Amino acid sequence: MPTKKLTVSVRLDPISARRLERAAGLKQQSRGAFLEQAGDESARRILLEWAVSQHRAGTKSVSELADETGLAIEEIMAAAGSQDQEAALALFLASSRTIAATEQHPEFPRLAEEAVAAVRANPPHA
Repeated sequence: MPTKKLTVSVRLDPISARRLERAAGLKQQSRGAFLEQAGDESARRILLEWAVSQHRAGTKSVSELADETGLAIEEIMAAAGSQDQEAALALFLASSRTIAATEQHPEFPRLAEEAVAAVRANPPHA
């Protein structure tokens, strides 16, 4: 199924245009394809950083952030977890409480606490 794409016009100075042409050539892409990929990668990185900071601040849930940014829940959680083990454990516990409430599984948070205690007692080796 064909996808509908939005057209964006970009003005570049001659030096930037030359860099773009060279970089696109190295990737064997058109200038448009190169800019599409570079723009998407940059947007994803910025949105991911923002989503992690919003979640850590407690302003939004991971699912709300996924809806708002278009990023996968797993991608946001992996980014949050890769930055700090304690933050990752806190994110895991918060997610466990959310799942427990949604699925009406009151024992789930206790199991999550036990798992976190085990990780803290025997931290994984880097």
